[in-house]
Amino acid sequence: MKKLILFALMLVVLLPLWGQKELYVSQYMHSRYSINSAFGGSAEALSVFAAYRKQWVGMNGAPSAQFFSAHTPLRNDRIALGVELFAQQHAMSHANGFTASYTYRVQTSANTQLGLSLNGGLAMTKAGWTDVSIKQAHDPVFDAAESFALPVVGVGAAWYGEAFFAGVSVPNLFYNHPVVYDQTQFSPSDARYLITGGYLYQVTKQFGIQPSVLFNYQKESGMVSEAGLNLLFAQVLWLGGSYRTTRDVVIMGGVQVMPALRVVYSWDKSMNDMGGLTSGSHEVSLRYEFGVRLPVTNPRFF
Repeated sequence: MKKLILFALMLVVLLPLWGQKELYVSQYMHSRYSINSAFGGSAEALSVFAAYRKQWVGMNGAPSAQFFSAHTPLRNDRIALGVELFAQQHAMSHANGFTASYTYRVQTSANTQLGLSLNGGLAMTKAGWTDVSIKQAHDPVFDAAESFALPVVGVGAAWYGEAFFAGVSVPNLFYNHPVVYDQTQFSPSDARYLITGGYLYQVTKQFGIQPSVLFNYQKESGMVSEAGLNLLFAQVLWLGGSYRTTRDVVIMGGVQVMPALRVVYSWDKSMNDMGGLTSGSHEVSLRYEFGVRLPVTNPRFF
């Protein structure tokens, strides 16, 4: 009951501040819930995640985003609830909104679970035409900002255990036109599909290897694949990286400060033509799990 009350208080405080994510995030293996709500409750505690991403530093109008999520199993541990709040800025457009999720969990063995989820919410998108610099002052075309409320409805499935995870999700079954902001329709064929997986191989008590993959497909933009490898030292320090087929290289490091708290930083660099125009992208995140009673020598790797 205490976890549920704390969860509700977070919603009341943070819900007015935050809306549809389209940015690539590099730390998906550290916050699976952010890309697939079927992982809701997988920490077996109230898990809170906050992240900030600044993309293409040095480029005017480059995207930036802030994310906050929280998810927890209920007393009936077959059910988990979650919420994600997000704010995104990109040139003259701004999106703020939220999704809430319901996850039904099935114990598939002594150490593995299957999660099935449904999430829904709203994204408030604003086209800030007044932010555009023009030669002719008071042009009626650019004198007003347009705002639209867009639906977000998604589904997901995930299977996970103590040292592995795998999942598939559709974060939003509605297709929102990238230019005509008020044009949206229920179109699963145009939606974004995410498939992810990872495994932690504990070589020794002091050293582990964690490969992971993410496949991101949308009919409009095609397939983007990402493969990564993280090394775990003394069960508290992560070092690693990944490669994205958009020719992006990611370098990442993280620290398990205490059993309940993890801090991660990553830096992306484009190897394509855009790479010479920017110093890269930065992402930093915090994850805290309330009520964790695990010893320091056995933190939650996933």
